[in-house]
Order: sequence, then C-alpha cells, then structure tokens
Amino acid sequence: MNANWTFAPRRRGDKVRDPLVGEFFATSAIRGLTESIVREGIQNALDAGVRNLSGKFEDPVFIRIELRRGENAVKASAHAPFFQGIWPHIQARGNGLDQSETPSQNDECPYLLFEDFNTSGLTGDVKQDRDIEGRRNPFFHFFRAEGRSAKSGDERGRWGVGKYVFPRSSRIKTVFGLTVRIDDERSLLMGSSVLRSHNLGDKDYLPDGYWGVPSDEPDDHFIMPVDDSSILDSFRRTFGITRKLESGLSLVVPWIDTSVTCKTIIEAVISGYFAPLLDGSLRVVVVEENLETVLDADSFMEEARRIGDSETVRLAALAHWGEFAKPNQHIVVAMHPMNKPEWSDVLLSDDQVENLKTLLKSPPKRAVLRVPIRVRRKGGQAIETSFRVFLEEDRAADGRPVFVRDGILISDVRAPRDAGVRAVVVIDDHCSSSGEDEKRPPSLSALLGDAENPAHTQWQRDSSNFRGKYDYGDACLSFVIQSAHKILGRLHAKDEQGDPWLLADVFYLEDPEGDPDPSGDRIKGKEKPDVPKPESPPPPKPKFYRVQSARGGFTLQPGAVPPAKVPVTLRVEVAYDVRKGNPFKKYAVDDFRLLQGTVRIEGREQGIKLVRVEKNEMELEVRDALFGLTVTGFDTKRDLIVNVREASDYDSEN
Repeated sequence: MNANWTFAPRRRGDKVRDPLVGEFFATSAIRGLTESIVREGIQNALDAGVRNLSGKFEDPVFIRIELRRGENAVKASAHAPFFQGIWPHIQARGNGLDQSETPSQNDECPYLLFEDFNTSGLTGDVKQDRDIEGRRNPFFHFFRAEGRSAKSGDERGRWGVGKYVFPRSSRIKTVFGLTVRIDDERSLLMGSSVLRSHNLGDKDYLPDGYWGVPSDEPDDHFIMPVDDSSILDSFRRTFGITRKLESGLSLVVPWIDTSVTCKTIIEAVISGYFAPLLDGSLRVVVVEENLETVLDADSFMEEARRIGDSETVRLAALAHWGEFAKPNQHIVVAMHPMNKPEWSDVLLSDDQVENLKTLLKSPPKRAVLRVPIRVRRKGGQAIETSFRVFLEEDRAADGRPVFVRDGILISDVRAPRDAGVRAVVVIDDHCSSSGEDEKRPPSLSALLGDAENPAHTQWQRDSSNFRGKYDYGDACLSFVIQSAHKILGRLHAKDEQGDPWLLADVFYLEDPEGDPDPSGDRIKGKEKPDVPKPESPPPPKPKFYRVQSARGGFTLQPGAVPPAKVPVTLRVEVAYDVRKGNPFKKYAVDDFRLLQGTVRIEGREQGIKLVRVEKNEMELEVRDALFGLTVTGFDTKRDLIVNVREASDYDSEN
C-alpha cells in the first residue's frame, strides 16, 4: 500500500479559491487559536459521545490533549513517510503560507495531539463522494465537505467549518485523523491540508490536499483512507498515539502554532467547559513533557484557582450548585400565555417574588428558576420545553449573565446587566426522538444552536441556519437573552426601595448644590414652627435608563420604561463623593479622566454610540431600546457618584 499526498490540478473553469473558513474563528470573543481548538475539539467529542436510550452518556467523554515540542518533537527521519509529496505544495507560490515561518522537510516536527474517547469515531461510508440528504456520514463531512455538517438538531455545531480550526492552527495548514469506528471497529487514517489555489511550474492546483491511498484510475484524484495495520502502527509510534482499539478520534496537528501552550489550553478548558466538567460528563487531561493536568469534577475548583480565574470559580460554583438543586427547590415561572413568548409581571406571582427575594438575601444567597417556553418550527407542532436561570447575589458581580447551551459557554451574548447579581442561564433540553434528524421535534437547544455563529460565541437573528425556520424565533431569542434581567426587574418593580446590594443601585444627587437645606435656616432637633410641612412630592417619572454599581465602576442599562424614541442623547457626569458640597463642582482632573488610564469601557458598548468624552463627562447616543455600557477602573476605596440626564433636559437647565 502506497500512501502519499495528492493535490488535484485545477481544471479550466474551476474557481481560483482562497479558503477563508478558518477566519470564522478569528473573533474577539475567542482568545486566539488555543480557545478555537479547545472549543471545536470538545464540542465534536461531546456530540460524538456514546449515549444510552435515555440520552445520557454511558461513560464520561474523555479527552487527552498533548503538546510535544523541543526534545519531544518528531525527528525528520521519523516523520518523512507521512509527508511524501506535500513539500513542493508547501513551498509553492501563492499557497497562502507565511514562508518566513514555514518549516522544511528536514526540520523536526512539534505537534499537538488531541484524542477523544468514549466516543463513536468517524463513522459512515468512506467511499461516499457527495452529500446525500438524510444520510449521516461524519467521515465524509469531516474530510470531504466544506460548509456542510453531519450535525443538526440539538448537536453543538452545524456549520461544517469548525474542523478547519485544526489545519488553521498548523504552520503548514495540515491535520491527520486516526479514527476507530464504533460500528464496524475499523481503524482508518487520513490527512488533510487546506492551502490556497497555487502554482507549481506550469500547472495550477486546487487548495485541498489529501494524504491516503490514491486511485489506480488515471485523472481520478479521489483519495481513500489508510487501513494497513503496519502503517497505522508506525503512525501511532511516530506521533505517540495512545489509542489502540478504543473507538473515537485522534487528531495530529503538525508544526503547531507557537501561540498554543499548555497554560492556554488549560485556561480555555476551564473557562469554556466548566458545566460538563462539573456534572461529570467530561474529563480532560492536558500533557506536556510528561506533566499531566487533570481537569474533572474533583480537580476543577483547585485548577481554576491556580490559574487565578476567580470569576470562573464563582460562576462554576453557582452552576454546580444549581445543577444539583432539587426540583422542588426550583421557582417555576408561569408559561407565557401567548404563542409569542414575552416577559410580563404575571409570569412571577407576588409570592414567588417574595420567595426569590428571601433566597437572594439569605445564605447562600442563591436561587434556581425554571422558565417554560414553547418552540415551534415552521409548519410543525409547538413543543413545550424549559430552561433554567441560576441567580446569586454578590456585590462583586458585574451583572453580565452567562449562557450555557448543552455544556458550551456562549461567550459573547449581548444581554442586559444587573450589577450585584451573578446569573447563569442553562439550556440543555435534549430531544430523545429517534429517526432522521429532520423528523426530530424542535427544542430550545436546537433553536439557539441554529442561531449561533460558526464560532459558537453569539446568537444571531440573521443566521442563515436560523432565519425563517421557527415561528416567533426572534422572540424566543429575546426571551432567553433577557431572562435574568427581566426576573430581576420584577423584583425591583415589587419593591421600589429594594435592598441596596440586591440590585446595587447607586445614589443620585438630587440637589445640584449638595445642600440639604438651601435656606440655611436649621433648627436642631425640630422643624421651624412658622413653616408648614410641605406636601409629599409626586413620585418621580419613570426613566428609560438605570445606573447600577459595578465592581470599580458603574453600568448604564435599560430602566423601567423603554425610550420614547431613539436615538436619544444622554449626558453622564461622574465624580467621587465628598463630605460636604457638590462633588461635581469639586471634581479634579487628578482624580481621573474618563476612558484614560485605568478608567475604561469594560467589554463593548451595546446599542450606544460614544459622542464625546471630556474630563469627567461623556455624551452618549442611545440607538437601541436594548442598550448597555459598563465603565470600570475607578478607585474602589472611594464612593462614586454618577449623574445621568437627557441632553434636552440638561440644555434647558443651562
């Protein structure tokens, strides 16, 4: 059996292609290549986990990630058989590689090994050469398809581009996959390289190259995987594959990018997958230079603290506590009465609100709410399902809710913040129906998964997988995204004065001069006898904005009513409190300058355009009813005063 690399020549009429699918993962919500690799690899493994009839994993999915560099890199003489035929293409003009960083065939090969166990492996007909509707073929979709996926329904990825994370992380844009399949127990090995359309001599080549067994037919460039046991054993020895006959997939990324380190791998696993680690459905071991770091339910908290990720520790503790809270401890929100899901006060009764307030004020200051929702695909039947909201009162929390779908942290959901409360929204309603994917009933997990971008960091209403697929799909998205904020808003509406830390409202300065008695005429211990007691002032007009404290700063977000119209301009003035007098008049530039030094916008502003910033003032244009802005970096030992006014009111007063 003669296995080598093959790139198909570009025929006249074929497009000149520069594949950009890997750029789907170049997003600010993903911190570099390492997080992309970890997210994609673990997502694929969890989707391929072997489940019983109830939909639960028979055994926890086990993942082993190893980095081999330096003395542990593969010598050129050892790796040579697996790169025969690729080097002319690696060195070709216009192939998209940075030639200053491109290795040669005589260089040692540092690499990443990513193996999953208790999974099904890449099943399916290895001879299939086109996508066949209704036929599930993970092998075909991993090696031979672009923008197509074997996944649908509740599974975590369905764009068909995530696999490109692995070659994108290689300095020669290459990956090998050795799989043992659960159905026929076959062991198969194949390689894939994704360059750009390139030129060798007088011949042009397509971007995609394959390592495997070429066809005997002339002009037939269809490559088959290797199943020769001697070649498989040699590959295992060369690249330290631990898999023998266990089903699953082992990926080798040669000449791994130097930004990928053991430390960043551990951080990405901890921050992105605390939910399945803590519930016992996932176990990860990271290895470098024979040093192993075990990440599972027993070691998670210690490892998270070791890398200094205190907020992830707190989120994980809340998620773990909520996961094991007994159903009779859940506060069950009422089903929204209309087909279109919308939040209203009737969904939580007054008794439930009082119960929730008590739970958040009493140790451990946590609560679990189960929120029902109807999901219906176009032309189908409505399915009643639910999701959970875990809440924890903590004055150190910045109020940004965290969303977890089937174990994946969706890291860039633009949701309103409620400072002083930590929130984890968990969606994990698996479908248990058998049969072809399109016959499965819809679920909330499926709806949100269809709305995700390829990197699984955002829910997007305009996603081509989502748009027009569900009745009231946009409303379902909003209902989930706003859930924590609406629940906390119900608490605020029930008790206008509220607990100062429960909702962490900052105090407004009602008198611009800072003098509680402008007349200056005080009588200690009693009122002036000649002055009648004034009538109680009318209640303040509800505002469309609220200011809440955040750790080292403040958050501006939607208030009790929506804005009458958008855009609308707000003037924000900030100062440290003083014992006497008006803090805004006593502001000094030595205190701080907005958006300079340590004072900065935390994350991204949402629905807001920054118009002007000068000293301790900023002017904002609110462009969307769902808006938010968090500014941090102030001195935490001093009290911060924030004054917000609409520009029209401010101008009329000056």
